[in-house]
Amino acid sequence: MSERDYSSIVDGVRALQRERCRVLDDIAGHPVLTVELGNEDHPNIYINAGTHGNEPAGVEAALRFLENGAERWSRLFRLTVVPCLCPHA
Repeated sequence: MSERDYSSIVDGVRALQRERCRVLDDIAGHPVLTVELGNEDHPNIYINAGTHGNEPAGVEAALRFLENGAERWSRLFRLTVVPCLCPHA
């Protein structure tokens, strides 16, 4: 994944979930973002994508989940989504 591609991921996550998005860490100058949704009293679900930076399908799936399904599931669960854990691979 190139730097340009990763910056579009960061921009996309922030556009979708700006108020729930925070920087978890920084790897080689790239922010690792996490999005947390739902009530803290609900069971937790952790979704991690982009563990291997050269496998973009999981990152795309996590972004689509944030865009299309996360709000619905956050009524039942506490969701923690890390759309791209390893931005520099």
